[in-house]
Amino acid sequence: RVTIAMQGVSIAPQLVKGREDPPLGWISRSFDAKVASPTLCWQETIRGNTKRVTILQIEIA
Repeated sequence: RVTIAMQGVSIAPQLVKGREDPPLGWISRSFDAKVASPTLCWQETIRGNTKRVTILQIEIA
């Protein structure tokens, strides 16, 4: 089980795969070839100095 969270914010992440506009969630392993790939992202407006900490927790059963 894998858990990912951003410390100190209540913003939920989005899972994006193969979005065209704006381009997000793609991988290219060779020239002129792209494949949709799951990408996790958070989006927010920030002002001034901002620090974000991402916590990735992996539980092995």
